[in-house]
Amino acid sequence: MGSIYFHHSGDFGPTWSSDVFVATGDSPSVAIFPDDLLVESYENGGTCYLRESNDNGDTWSAAFGTVTGMNPYLWVSQDGAILYRVYYDSGQVKFQYSTDVGATWSSAVNIAASVNAAAPTGISLADEVLQVVWRDGATTYYYYNETVDGSGAWTAV
Repeated sequence: MGSIYFHHSGDFGPTWSSDVFVATGDSPSVAIFPDDLLVESYENGGTCYLRESNDNGDTWSAAFGTVTGMNPYLWVSQDGAILYRVYYDSGQVKFQYSTDVGATWSSAVNIAASVNAAAPTGISLADEVLQVVWRDGATTYYYYNETVDGSGAWTAV
């Protein structure tokens, strides 16, 4: 387990802000809302946490929105109305969404068809289709699932 720091560039990379300590943990993932609100997810000891920043990452809130799991990934809808989260827990890749920036979450839905599911490796939203890539823990195979309504009706592709 390590220390998670955040820094940003206002000029596309030539210069960077100072590192800001966010938390102790692993597997950080950051979602950026249209109004520049940042939400970071990370894991520590089998629990996924969220923290938010409304000042470009200079300060971060206390942890909130916890769930048992590992390897969290976040994605925000194009209009900023929905925050999506996928994570690994007990052999399942689980999906949730929040309409209040992570204060409350939908019930978790298992999107992995395999009992050997391991860490999700990415989540994205393209043309209103939410897509998740995850790895099978017993092999080196990667799987891809998608949903067109974000509700939990997932299709293996």
